[in-house]
Amino acid sequence: MNREEIEKLIEETARKERSKRKGVSVQKVRSILNVVFMLCAVAGLILYFAWPDNRLAAWPLSVQACASKSLNSFCASCFNRLNHD
Repeated sequence: MNREEIEKLIEETARKERSKRKGVSVQKVRSILNVVFMLCAVAGLILYFAWPDNRLAAWPLSVQACASKSLNSFCASCFNRLNHD
């Protein structure tokens, strides 16, 4: 066995072990965060334009949308870094 075959075998074994894991996957968490982002962003825009005398009410939804998108990006970067190292 040469080095390439050994590395391929190790990678295949690690992939199989990852697929056996139970629980919530990172992809599912990211999908949920994307849905939360879209709902908050749309609701914030609707509130902002539909309620012109109290536009401050849209800010909490907009901040939540930004926070969920930031968390989604953080999860994506951490997950990609773990898979590529």
